[in-house]
Amino acid sequence: MGRFRRARTLFHGFTTLIVVNFVLNLHNAMVAFVHSPLLGQFYSTEVISLLYIVQSSFLILTLLLVPTIIGFIGPRSLLITLIPVVQFAVLFFGIAKDPVSATFFFMLHAVALWTIFYLLDLYVEGMTKDEGKTGGIRASFLTAANLAIFLGPLAVVFLVAGTYYAPLYAASALVVVPAFALALTAFSKLPTRAPKKNAFREAFQTLSCCRPGVVYAIASQFLLRMFYCWAAIYIPLYLIYTVGLSWQVVGTLITFAMFAFVLLEIPLGILADRYFGEKEIMTIGFIILGIATALLSFVPVTPIVWWGLVFFITRIGAAMVEITSESHFFKRVNETDSGLVSLFRIMNPLAFIVGPALGILFLFFAPLQYLFAFCGVILLFGATLSMRIIDTK
Repeated sequence: MGRFRRARTLFHGFTTLIVVNFVLNLHNAMVAFVHSPLLGQFYSTEVISLLYIVQSSFLILTLLLVPTIIGFIGPRSLLITLIPVVQFAVLFFGIAKDPVSATFFFMLHAVALWTIFYLLDLYVEGMTKDEGKTGGIRASFLTAANLAIFLGPLAVVFLVAGTYYAPLYAASALVVVPAFALALTAFSKLPTRAPKKNAFREAFQTLSCCRPGVVYAIASQFLLRMFYCWAAIYIPLYLIYTVGLSWQVVGTLITFAMFAFVLLEIPLGILADRYFGEKEIMTIGFIILGIATALLSFVPVTPIVWWGLVFFITRIGAAMVEITSESHFFKRVNETDSGLVSLFRIMNPLAFIVGPALGILFLFFAPLQYLFAFCGVILLFGATLSMRIIDTK
């Protein structure tokens, strides 16, 4: 009977986390590709790149402080505080009429949202005891997120008219309501563990002496997040302002591409756990991702089907890298490694610093169209990192 209760508790706990993860990723997917064109109403491409750098710097500082904050108020209290902040920030960002308010709410939204994602990682890791099932569990968690990421861009198709974005941002704020309700109720029953003091110092010491597998997983995640950065900032700017496509077409293309994540990540997670390990899948993924990203610079404007095909191939590579880097990392850590989890999640804002910085430098010498070829070459270096990983199967 006790075993049955534990199984039921785990099922309810993971169900709660998966639902919240789905809701928050749906919220983010509805607006993530629209941020840069919205900011484009006030700023140039180079200034937008700079704003992403500043935003990500604030986020890194916040994530460095989060373990200390959790030690004082606990993860659930922080979660309950941040969810309304996310709703407030995204709503007012969508109706901003001047560059100052748009910039402020743009930055506040990202800091609050990605801190919540970090908290969810701690909850998932605290409930994952059998490392042999980590790939499947992480794949289920990621697939819920990617189903949301697949559905989110459809909202752009129906809610954006021209460059009027307010209805889309208001809808994305409303979507977060179930996450707030679950944070107030079901999260009180989920197991938590307070982060250790000096978690980051211990994390760096551990990485430097005896966790090379974690280093390679973190570095691979960084390169993947660089791709997400370039895709979120520069692809919408290029397609909307240079190629001249409508949001209805762009939203449809992005939705089609995101289906690769929904289709592949659970099978890939199971294959990595039972048969191949992470190395081979991740290496092939980086090769596909790098080549397909470079091809974006040379896709003809018409027919549109070529854009959809190349977009889809990039996400096949990204799905292969994402599930294997996540799975390998979380097999190598446990719920006491809050500092390492923070470092892993800091790769996203760090990528949103380095990626736009490289974008600014490149745009001094070449047009936006050829930035994607440059990015593809960088992504191919990920294959050399993944080849150094020692499989955990």
